Order: sequence, then C-alpha cells, then structure tokens
Amino acid sequence: MAADYDWFSNSAIVGDLAADAAVLLEWWHHESGALLRMLPVGAALLLLAIAGWLRLGRTGSGGGSSSGGRGARVLAALARPALAAVGMVGVFIFLAPVLRSLPELHSGNLKLFLALLTLCVAWGAIGLVSALGRNMASYAKRGDVNFDILIVDITRKLLKIAIVTAALFFIGSGVFGINVLPLLTGAGVAGLAVAFASKETLSNFFGTLVIVADRPFRCGDMVRVGEVTGIVENIGMRSTRVRTGEETVVLIPNSRIESADIENISMRGVMRFAFSVGLVYSSTAADLERAEKTLHSIVDDFNGRDQERYKPRIFVDALGDSSIDIKCIMWLKTSDFKQEEIMRGDINRRIIDRFAAEKLEMAYNTVSNYLGNESDRPLRVRLERI
Repeated sequence: MAADYDWFSNSAIVGDLAADAAVLLEWWHHESGALLRMLPVGAALLLLAIAGWLRLGRTGSGGGSSSGGRGARVLAALARPALAAVGMVGVFIFLAPVLRSLPELHSGNLKLFLALLTLCVAWGAIGLVSALGRNMASYAKRGDVNFDILIVDITRKLLKIAIVTAALFFIGSGVFGINVLPLLTGAGVAGLAVAFASKETLSNFFGTLVIVADRPFRCGDMVRVGEVTGIVENIGMRSTRVRTGEETVVLIPNSRIESADIENISMRGVMRFAFSVGLVYSSTAADLERAEKTLHSIVDDFNGRDQERYKPRIFVDALGDSSIDIKCIMWLKTSDFKQEEIMRGDINRRIIDRFAAEKLEMAYNTVSNYLGNESDRPLRVRLERI
C-alpha cells in the first residue's frame, strides 16, 4: 500500500507535469513559428469560406440556376464546390502544426483531406458539366441551328458518370492505396447481369442511340408514330413524350419508335385535311360541277400558294344513303394543332356562305318511305273480321 501511495504522491505528480511541460515547451520552440504563420492563414481561409457560403445562401445563387447569362451559370455552378475546398484547406492549414507532431494521425488526416478535396473537385466538375449542358440545351432549342438536344443530354449524363468513376478510382487507388480493379470488375459483371435481366431497358437505350444517329425528328416537331400524332415535347433516354391534339401526353418507348414507321409532319410543313360535302339527290350534273368549282375557289391557294404536289383534289366520291358526296383533299400550310383548327373553321364557314349564295342545297340524313300504288304493281289490301 505504501508503494501505491508513493506512486500517487505529490512529488510524482509534479515530476510528470514537469516532464509534460518540458515536452510542450520543446514542441512550442520548434512549432511556434509555423503556428504563428499558419494559424492566421487557416483561420482567414475558413472564415472566408463561411462568409462566402452564407452570402450564397442569402442571394440564392450557386445552385446552378438557369437564370443569368452563360458565364454567370458557370460561376454559380463552381461557387459552392470552390468555397468548400477553400474551407477544407483552411481547416487543414489551421491544424497542420498540431497534426505534424502526431505522425499516427497526420498520415490519416492527410489522406482524408486529399479524398475530400477530390470530392470537391468532382462536385465542381459535375456542376460545370451541368451548367455547360444547360447552355448547350438553350442553344439547341433555337430554330436556326441544326443541333440535337438529345445529344447534349446523353453527353452530359455520360460525362457525369465518367467524373464520378474517376473520382472514386483516384480516392480508392491513389489516396488510400486500395486495388479497385476487382471492385470495378465485380461491378461490370453485376451490370451485365442487371442488363440481361432488363432487356426492355437495353432496347430503349439502343432505340435512343438510333434516334440520335438517324435524327428522324427533334423537339417541337409534329410527328405520327403508329397511331399517335402530336408534338414532340421531350426525347429522353427511355421514352419520347408526345402531346396530341387532344392535349393528352403519350409516352412512347424508344424501342417502339426504333421499329415503327415515323412520319415527320413538320418536315413537309403541311397537314392533310380531307372532308366531304353532301348535296341533295335532286341536284343535277350542272349543280355538281358548280359545287366542285365553288370548292376550288375556296381551297385553292388557301393561305398561300399551293405547291404542285399539294394542290387540292376535288371529285364526286360516292352516292350515299342520303346525299351525293363530293370529297375534297387538301393540305393546310401549318404544322400546329391550334392553327389547323382555325383554318378548318375558316374553310367550313366559307363553304356554308358560298353554297348558300350559289343556291346549292346541302343534304342531311333523310329516310323516304314509298307506298307502292303503281298500275303494274297493284296495292293489295286484305281485311279480316275479328
């Protein structure tokens, strides 16, 4: 008990404190210059990063918003990653004199710092790709350029995947010394297994590549894919979104577009409009000819000169149940649903007015009942007494 008590004696405690103080003084003697130089620098960088981050939070910028010019978008995309990197550099400089005296911790913290700095660089690179992608997308939406927005979207996604893969590879292999090749091989095998399990996804992806290569349409074009007709609103990696004339949105898988017959109505710049006008059966051949000439005067060169292959065709089509049908096939000079509706309404109003002026009687559904009383077919009536 006496020996244990001597170990906790005042002289032992004083001796240990004196030894620790001597070590601390020696450390201060060697590191005081570095501390006086690096602590203010690290603190200044850290405060600068915090102030910049708070300023971005107040102004709402730095999130890669689409507002502002192209240069402003790029700077906004790089602002937060750059401030995060500056803050980490400030923390590392602030703690460097202390960590340098602890070799066990210094090596691990240096690796952690390099890993975090790599993530900041990758973050900034992804933001830069997004900002440049938005700039190129706005450029592609212009009507006077021959540039496909889908190529921009695919390139942007592939670049982001490449940046993330390169950053993880560098952190694992270059910083921590981990052999990541087996991990990448395993990921590739797993990816193949998932791909074979989802053949539809692969089909849609290859369908997207076909759309990029052939470019049968672009966003804003009016197309007919199978039984779907409408305006192409978006071309994605899996499907294409088309808005029809009934204001419904149809998602068509790209694999279906790849194998379907596609009609790009916007490329020809006109829309087919076919209709029939029925005249009463009391109309004569002269009335029919006059009706055809009247229709020609209405639809020929309607809203502009007709191209030779798009000249209207008008002919007596059929002898219907209640009318003699005259058919007109013409092409409206538009590829917009709303404009088409306006043109069709204008044509119908002109037909009503002109036929009324020409005394051409249009038919409506009628049913005629004949009670036979001809001499060669006498009407027989039988009366029965009940």
